[in-house]
Amino acid sequence: MHESPEFNIIWIICLVLTAGAAMRVFAKRIKIPYTITMLLLGLIAGLLIPESHAGEGEPGLVARLLGPLLEGGKIRPELIMLIFLPALVFESAFALDVHAFRRDLGPILLLALPAVLASTAVTAGLMFGVTSFSWDWGLPAALVFGALISATDPVAVVS
Repeated sequence: MHESPEFNIIWIICLVLTAGAAMRVFAKRIKIPYTITMLLLGLIAGLLIPESHAGEGEPGLVARLLGPLLEGGKIRPELIMLIFLPALVFESAFALDVHAFRRDLGPILLLALPAVLASTAVTAGLMFGVTSFSWDWGLPAALVFGALISATDPVAVVS
């Protein structure tokens, strides 16, 4: 098997997309939420990957298949933002029920928008107070952190 970083990246992308598609079919067949099957797959992969590299000698089938996932730590964050995030956003937008969204737009704007803004402000204020002494965070960094952390859980929204 090739050991170049480019090959590992392509292999990871193919493996993850195939696993995601298989889990979508599997979730429909056994009638449980897709996000739950992906969580279980992640837990299983998290348990198998370290075990596949624990032994000495020739790596087994699991190590050859899942081994490049250990190289995922070497992938730049920009690559993840440019490849995986657009695919996730597209999938969510494609599966969105437009009529239900239009019907619920009023309550969304009335309840969710102010709640997220308030949660962002509270989280940013707390982080600014906590980290201003030790990490020397400024208000802009605390606001970015608050915006990232206080947003609604995308997994819960999609499911």
